[in-house]
Amino acid sequence: MNWQAYTYDKERVLNWWTGRISDQNLSDWTGLSLRNVRACLATEYMKKQISGGGRGSKNSRRISPQARNSIAVIAALRDAGMTIETAISLLSTVPVIASFPTRLIDFTVSPLVHCFENVQPTLLIYDDPEGGWLSEDVVPRHIFDRTAVAVSQISKQVQNIGDFAWYPTEYIEKYGLPDDRRADSGPIYRPEFDPMGVYEFGNDMADVIDRYESRVYVVDGRWVYARHSDVDPYSYYLNLFLRTRGLTEEKLDDPSYSFSLIAEIDSNGIARSTRSDDIPEAMEQRIFQQYQTKLDINTSLAVRKMKRRAYNTLSGADRGGENG
Repeated sequence: MNWQAYTYDKERVLNWWTGRISDQNLSDWTGLSLRNVRACLATEYMKKQISGGGRGSKNSRRISPQARNSIAVIAALRDAGMTIETAISLLSTVPVIASFPTRLIDFTVSPLVHCFENVQPTLLIYDDPEGGWLSEDVVPRHIFDRTAVAVSQISKQVQNIGDFAWYPTEYIEKYGLPDDRRADSGPIYRPEFDPMGVYEFGNDMADVIDRYESRVYVVDGRWVYARHSDVDPYSYYLNLFLRTRGLTEEKLDDPSYSFSLIAEIDSNGIARSTRSDDIPEAMEQRIFQQYQTKLDINTSLAVRKMKRRAYNTLSGADRGGENG
């Protein structure tokens, strides 16, 4: 089997993490037209999230994760029936919607968590001098030089890609392979897309695990709510990440959720920031209980799909059962 066909393109990965992204990239990754992508980036808020370069430039322009994610969320809102103009207005008014998924979608372990030796950042201008990077282009070490070995369960049955997992080379060097695994490749470049492995080895589930997801709800085409967890999602994810690697036995309770009103869309499709305090509590309860008019947008999933396209990988559903 050609294992390189199932690894990630390193340049694509580094472009995602540094924001070296063109207008055409954003269009390709979300399905928005180039015209609509440029309309998204033309708002006053979005302009502040872009540095250097000209319109559509990939070599010197850098786009922030929040702006990048906004394009994905706007595309999801458009696909759910919202007009592109209203979706742009909403994300420009309450851009925090696009910041919620970032720490999980681009999850990495802080150097303050002393569990790996390679979590320090990499300055690409020094470590990849031929890559055309800028001085501000910094990525986590495991994103820059992550290598892994493809392994499968020991079985006489014919294997398919869904039966394989990707073990980091540093893990194998430290612990070796489990008794029921065998190596099927030498070291290959494979950065951490899915830190806990929940979307890879043997996975046949949908590309959603609800407790990690960021969601917004649009009720009656007018009221916009955000879902909040009483357990910090990043802390929860980090805890699970460490437990799956035998680095902690601590467990966190499953999160519970609350909801807050963050915006209102007027009859002209223009969004304005608002809060629950702005309307009577009884009225808000009636609004939020209108399930027949509640539009549920999983913003984490929208960004995750965008990232898979950016990395040139497909979800299990897109590959007909293969896991990416």
